[in-house]
Amino acid sequence: MPQLDTGFYITQLFWLTLFFTLTYWYISSYYLPSMIYLYKFNKKKLNQINNEIDNIKSKKDNVDSVYINGVTNYIVEVIDTLQESNKNSVNWMNKSVTDLQSHNLNDLNQEYINTLVNLDQMFLEWKSNNKEYWSKL
Repeated sequence: MPQLDTGFYITQLFWLTLFFTLTYWYISSYYLPSMIYLYKFNKKKLNQINNEIDNIKSKKDNVDSVYINGVTNYIVEVIDTLQESNKNSVNWMNKSVTDLQSHNLNDLNQEYINTLVNLDQMFLEWKSNNKEYWSKL
């Protein structure tokens, strides 16, 4: 076998060194620059994309905070309006009840009392006219 023969070691080392040297030179002069360029380009592009993502996230956070503040302010305003309406309604109802009790119910009460007095008088007249009926009871 010539691979194991010591006389062929020098030629084998020569061709091995020549092959690896030429391969190294070819790779470093043609492939490596384009690979480095692509690596730097991709790194730069990724940095730009990350910066855009950060900008979009900050804008989204700003929009979210504005939206949340707007909704919160709207809800607070609605609650305040409802509480004020409720307060006004309660005041109106109390005033209406007081007015009814002081004016209309006094008139109705007076009519009721007059009706009772009239009924009482009518009953007394009827009773005086029908004494024999009451004497049986």
